[in-house]
Amino acid sequence: MPPIARRNLLKAAAVTGAAVPFSWLLAKNAPQAAADSPAAKSADEPVDITWLEDGGLGAAAGSTFGVPWPKGAHPGDRTFALTTAEGKEVPLQTWATAHWPDGSLKWTAHAAGEGLTGSAYRLTTGTPAAPAKKITVAESGGRITVDTGVIRAVIGKDGQRLVRSVTRGSTEIARDGRLVLLRQGDLDDGDHGSAAWERFDGEISGAKVEQRGPVRAVVRIDGKHRKGRRAWLPFSVRLYFYAGADSFRMVHTLTYDGDQTAGHESGDFIRGLGVRFSVPMRDQAYDRHIRIAGEGRGFLTEAVKGVTGLRRDPGAGVRAAQVKGEKLPDPAIWDQRVTSRLHLIPTWGDYTLAQLSADGFTLRKRTKPGHGWIAAGGGGRASGFGYVGGVSGGLSFGLRDFWEKFPAQLDIRGAAGDAAEVTLWLWSPEAQPMDLRFYHDGMGQDTFPEQLEGLEITYEDYEPGFGTPYGIARTSELTFWANAATPDADTLVRQAAAVRTPPQLAAGPADIARAKVFGGLFAPVDRSTPARARIEDRLDFLFDYHKGQVEQRRWYGFWDFGDIMHTYDGDRHQWRYDVGGYAWDNSELSPDLYRRYYYFLTADERTGDIMHALVDSDETFLVLDPLRKVREDPDHEPDPHALSIGLGTDWSGLAGAWLTEWERRGPKAKKAEARLRSTMETIAAQPNGFVQGSGLYDLDTGKYAIEDEPKVSVSHLSAVFGLVEVCAEVIELIDLPKFKEAWLDYCRYFNATKAEQKARYGTDFGSLILVQGHSRLDAYAAIQNLALVGDKLPG
Repeated sequence: MPPIARRNLLKAAAVTGAAVPFSWLLAKNAPQAAADSPAAKSADEPVDITWLEDGGLGAAAGSTFGVPWPKGAHPGDRTFALTTAEGKEVPLQTWATAHWPDGSLKWTAHAAGEGLTGSAYRLTTGTPAAPAKKITVAESGGRITVDTGVIRAVIGKDGQRLVRSVTRGSTEIARDGRLVLLRQGDLDDGDHGSAAWERFDGEISGAKVEQRGPVRAVVRIDGKHRKGRRAWLPFSVRLYFYAGADSFRMVHTLTYDGDQTAGHESGDFIRGLGVRFSVPMRDQAYDRHIRIAGEGRGFLTEAVKGVTGLRRDPGAGVRAAQVKGEKLPDPAIWDQRVTSRLHLIPTWGDYTLAQLSADGFTLRKRTKPGHGWIAAGGGGRASGFGYVGGVSGGLSFGLRDFWEKFPAQLDIRGAAGDAAEVTLWLWSPEAQPMDLRFYHDGMGQDTFPEQLEGLEITYEDYEPGFGTPYGIARTSELTFWANAATPDADTLVRQAAAVRTPPQLAAGPADIARAKVFGGLFAPVDRSTPARARIEDRLDFLFDYHKGQVEQRRWYGFWDFGDIMHTYDGDRHQWRYDVGGYAWDNSELSPDLYRRYYYFLTADERTGDIMHALVDSDETFLVLDPLRKVREDPDHEPDPHALSIGLGTDWSGLAGAWLTEWERRGPKAKKAEARLRSTMETIAAQPNGFVQGSGLYDLDTGKYAIEDEPKVSVSHLSAVFGLVEVCAEVIELIDLPKFKEAWLDYCRYFNATKAEQKARYGTDFGSLILVQGHSRLDAYAAIQNLALVGDKLPG
């Protein structure tokens, strides 16, 4: 089976809810589609697993992937085995990430590393093979020791050293892995004032083992950055290890809790943010090597004390060996004109690669502090990968999305001494400080009426105190290899590639669709009819267009990469990057909904953290009334037994969080299930169902009060923040006909004529927009009704 195109799988995931916008056309072809349905495959048949890109595992330690299962196919204690296409067993670790209401497996996660030598695999029921080098985890006192069978990492539970040491055999490759932060108290806004830096160090508040093998181990470390009595900027770091691997992966999340308020006596501006390791240097200076990746396959390839390019030649074999990173022969057999003058050849101990924009990096080096830097090259977009060490071992290191999330930087210091210091700067200290201040002073919008006027002109719902960065977070991925010797050129290229694009295994779109885990909305690529081909062409165009805009418009940067712009300004031929709420999308129309799909496809723990944190979001309505600006009573205080929570954008967000916690069997799964069921029941009981618009929610019971009188309150935004996707899933999971009826009614009538709306509800819905976007609702209603009436189209 050929590799799955990453674009195709991600496109299918990203448009799960949009895969049926033209299903009125598809419905005409339903009999043929049913004959070709992927559901015809037996639940007991193997699932094909393949790579999203060519190249296989490469230099990565392993891959973790998610697989969905049809309801009732496998009990919760089912075991699974993985084999290559030729039938060779691959060691596998499995755990459940979601269950169906009947207790059967809905999603499983699988980790594999050793044995991933092919391009295609088969996942079956059975006993998994054990790894030849089983990973072990031991806890003793204030440390956790993880042994992959190749490397051993000692992880701290307290103090400042997250990774105390990394050894390979009896050789220590790295030590003192820590987090560094540079804080600047003010900015030079043109007054040429001085700006002092302060250094803070990451301090551990706790560490715990989340997985113990046999194939994969995960350790989570939490803490804050401290200097003296002040601790701020919470961090969460996960370290990932695979059996038999010589590398480990770090996922680093930073949450901003500083203060950059205008007029504040001293602001919290981040000048530098990095991850730092010390690397013991045991070899002779001419046997110590530096490798720094540039663009593509290009590398800076140097020794700390170079013997190439000299006026006198040590010998062709010596020169060739140094370039390859091999141990040099005894200098006694070199040309003695070189040997006798080795002490006169400079040692280059410090290197820096700085990527201060998406389109350019610089590379420089120096012999030691106190002496000048010399330019050592430059280019456009660096890979964010390097190596420092010698013939007896060294550390490879890399930062994913290096140039995309500029300003980033790689530093090597002290390579000519007893230990080199490697810093991967997530925010380069050579860039301007991280300025997170709001872009305007409020322009007099001190009251709700004034703020509503601002909303009318710039689509920005401004409010004092809300334009702060407090609570925002950013996650970065780093990878480290403990090498037994300086890697050869091919190995370095493979390592750098594993940093840039971590190899990812995945089940095919057909198997995902067959499981019906997303309410039947997930659809693999299908060009079997002209109508279906039109849909696929349109989806390809939209996906490729926005992906292309990222490059054309340079939507890159530490905080910006991954987001897209909201609305285009046709007059300026520019996205409205400077017009209030029209600028960055920033969750508008809920692209964050797709984190749920990403979690189940990859079992990414950080994404799981985010989803779990949302379970109690209904309590937020006590402290933040979403209707505060439009209420007639300015002194209104939220009542925990009568919170106004909309049935569209509000409920879909809450329901999505509850659904995920329930399926995952999280710590609050019982509460989540109860809230999901009680709100569904009381929405269905409203006089006009979803058309009622909103209701009064009791935080204690998790129920909406049943209104006495029917009401019509429909917004063009109600169903475009995840309501379609959430309803499709919960309808399949919870047998509540009245809720399904209420939802289908909403779907049927949103795009209906005003006369039809009035005939059904006594009044029409007013002038609505986003008609095209709501064609998804038409499509859903069509497909659901088609299931009841055969091949006859509704209406």
